[in-house]
Amino acid sequence: MNGEEIGYELNRSAFIITSTQAFHDMIANIFNEEPEKEESVQNNDSSRIYLVSADFFNEEEAYEYLEKNYMVIFEQEIEGWITDESLWPQNITWDQFKEWFNISFQSMVFDLEAGEPVYEE
Repeated sequence: MNGEEIGYELNRSAFIITSTQAFHDMIANIFNEEPEKEESVQNNDSSRIYLVSADFFNEEEAYEYLEKNYMVIFEQEIEGWITDESLWPQNITWDQFKEWFNISFQSMVFDLEAGEPVYEE
């Protein structure tokens, strides 16, 4: 490094959510299509990052938060595939969510850009 400070730590933690083969199978089933093969799913850029409060003391607290709020993420994820909400699976459980998505909690988030973040609705 050249001694120049780059980036700064955000006061956020993050969940990285990656769709699994089971999620892609469920989507294909809704449309009566053949599911994508696992290799295709894994090679796809299918992860999203959700920023949350940095106030969690440990990973267990973070997952308790996610268990209470997983439907917000589920709706965001499925809307990218199916815009007609009437086709969405109903009464999704926490266990189903964990089957459809791999979850990684990250307690530290850094912003390496010098400019202000751009917010979009």
